Amino acid sequence: MGRIEHTLNRDIPVIRLSHGSYEADICPSVGANCIRFARQAVNVLRTPPGYEAFQASPNVYGTPLLFPPNRIAGGVYTFRGKTYHLPINEPERGHFIHGSLSRAAFALSASAADETEAAASFTADFNKGEPYPFFPYGFTVTLSYRLNADGLTQTLSLANNSREDMPAGLGFHTAFALPFLPDTQEEDYRLRATVGPEICLNPETILPTGAYKPDSAVGSALSNGSLCPACGPISNHFQSRTGEITLTHLPSGASVCYTPDDKFSFLMLWNGGGHSGFVCPEPQSWQVDAPNSPLPPETTGFQVLAPGETLSFTNRLSIMLRD
Repeated sequence: MGRIEHTLNRDIPVIRLSHGSYEADICPSVGANCIRFARQAVNVLRTPPGYEAFQASPNVYGTPLLFPPNRIAGGVYTFRGKTYHLPINEPERGHFIHGSLSRAAFALSASAADETEAAASFTADFNKGEPYPFFPYGFTVTLSYRLNADGLTQTLSLANNSREDMPAGLGFHTAFALPFLPDTQEEDYRLRATVGPEICLNPETILPTGAYKPDSAVGSALSNGSLCPACGPISNHFQSRTGEITLTHLPSGASVCYTPDDKFSFLMLWNGGGHSGFVCPEPQSWQVDAPNSPLPPETTGFQVLAPGETLSFTNRLSIMLRD
């Protein structure tokens, strides 16, 4: 039986969805972020220690929404003959990064629970200039969650409410806890994902160079499931391929399975330098700094949303535990 309740996770106000052995906590006031996804009390997401820490760094907890995903070089790009100047919120490199939707307040727009599932939707409407005074479009973002016996389904929708075409790049900075099982070692976990070519990044700017790595050690380890996400710094960018991303505790076989939408054509993988207690597989609809890339949109994933058009993505999460 599905259940919905308004409660607190530590001091963070959340709406908790429950069904069977699963629970999911969503915080509407900070990006409608799912900050806890658990089965039999085993939480696989990195949950903030408190509301203050969450508000200060929302992009390293739970499943924060990125709009746009990753970096825009110098905080500047040109679209349809108009130059946009974005705030520099990564001053050490001089870039604009990740946008502000992960901090935005959403409203609960719908909820329902029955024998088969618990579901809730959260919506935020942004008029021209709010919260992006540098982004002259009105748009609506909806994040919907459905929890049932198969796990959690997360659907993101972006609607262009303006009278002009708008650039649309989206992603998630999903942060899995390392370790996610109590009394286990982070070195005993392995990450698997089916990825395409690795996109070379300049180590100083973390921007694409335009080249690809023909033999990527990280990509090969990901593909065969041998990548240890806590055994050193990871900051790698890939063309993505359809399929699950799995994080597995080898001794027990317990795992979390993450299936991003096929429309997320790129994957960024980051672990905060290693031994930071998390790993982030970040599905993205466009390549890092796509608006400034000289490559064609079909290569970079740069996308334009027409007036009245809606772009949607659906991700799925499940947890497998062994007795």
